[in-house]
Amino acid sequence: MVLTRKQKEDVIAQYQDSLSQASSVCLFVEKWCTGEDIVLLRKKIRAAWILMKVVRKRIFLMAASQVGFSQTTWLETVLGNIYVLYGTPDNEYSYLKHIIDFTKELKKSGSEAHVSFLGWWFNKQRQDAAYVTELATIPSREVLLGKFLFMVQYPLKWLAMVLDQYAKQKEQA
Repeated sequence: MVLTRKQKEDVIAQYQDSLSQASSVCLFVEKWCTGEDIVLLRKKIRAAWILMKVVRKRIFLMAASQVGFSQTTWLETVLGNIYVLYGTPDNEYSYLKHIIDFTKELKKSGSEAHVSFLGWWFNKQRQDAAYVTELATIPSREVLLGKFLFMVQYPLKWLAMVLDQYAKQKEQA
């Protein structure tokens, strides 16, 4: 659909508003996803109170550079629908896990569809897709605390077993 100049200006203003309010911005592209897949992903993202939009690439690039986001020219070569996730200070990067989980679900279902990170801006500084993927796969705080408690508990458990066996040997002697 061709937009008039006024419509483009309105879209740029919307993008600028969303970009200026976001503490982090993640870009990803999907290939061969069905409409049902995208609706499912949107529901998961919406449940996390994150704004997700499909953007017009050139207009988004203009808005991002005008707001002060660094290194935007690399997006011109990307093919496919570009999706943008706008993070809030309360939820700066945990929403990335929803994309990783969605990708895993697509693989499990045997679908050829896939989702790829393009990059991420945090404090208007660009990070590449590898960085975003690494950040998205970091375990949550709860998982890390559980692992830490297991690591602390494990030696104490063995110490208790050794002391118990030592006490039993003393009783027998």
